[in-house]
Amino acid sequence: MGILEILDRNSFKKKQSHIKNLIEVALADGIVDNEESILLLDVAKRMNVTEQQVNEIKDNLDAISFVPPSGSKQRFNQVYDLVCMAMAHGRINPKGLELCKVLALKLGYMPLIVDDFIKIIDKKLSAKAKKSLKTAE
Repeated sequence: MGILEILDRNSFKKKQSHIKNLIEVALADGIVDNEESILLLDVAKRMNVTEQQVNEIKDNLDAISFVPPSGSKQRFNQVYDLVCMAMAHGRINPKGLELCKVLALKLGYMPLIVDDFIKIIDKKLSAKAKKSLKTAE
């Protein structure tokens, strides 16, 4: 096996791990709703993971290990994605929030970063809602 194959395999394991974490956050309330599914597929597409691969990950969650990205920017983005998933349907499930904090810690961040992201996302959503109200008037 060549070095490129090893690097490619390791890269895909990191992607699988991230998709698995997103699915677990989405499942924290017992179901994956439409908003969560859309976000999951958007993140997967950004990572060059197909819908078929996402479905394979969903079907094999227990077989996928936690593999953190090596770069700080990728770890930061993963925490952000996880919080977005927890907030995908407009309310935060306490179990999803707790899982985000556990995963943030595993990714090398203090759990408080999750609360900071929630505030930032809330502000973005509030600004977006205000803007759409002004447009509708």
